[in-house]
Amino acid sequence: MDSLPLYRQETIFKRLSIDLSRATLSNWMLKVAELLMPFYDRLHELLILQKILQADETTLNVIQDGRETKSKSYMWLYHSGGHESEHPIVLYEYQATRAGAHAANFLQGFSGHLQVDGY
Repeated sequence: MDSLPLYRQETIFKRLSIDLSRATLSNWMLKVAELLMPFYDRLHELLILQKILQADETTLNVIQDGRETKSKSYMWLYHSGGHESEHPIVLYEYQATRAGAHAANFLQGFSGHLQVDGY
């Protein structure tokens, strides 16, 4: 996946003579995420009802005040596995750590089979 952080987008817009700050872009992203939260919550409810799920996590760097620039955060990915669903569900969840409690909390109520890489 191409990495296009907000500071790069800000630079691209400046080259096009469009004045959009990182703060503005960030606020837009937060507002859109807020508006889409009920949709995400419903997809999460449907995901938990599946018979088979696949899960994995990957590291990412988050630029945040008070955190070291080398500190890792994690994006957890959950996918409705199997072929019983005509419309697969894929959900991402950001967490600051890799603690298994995050996955346990996200999957609360799930009683099917979970496929992971075992790491």
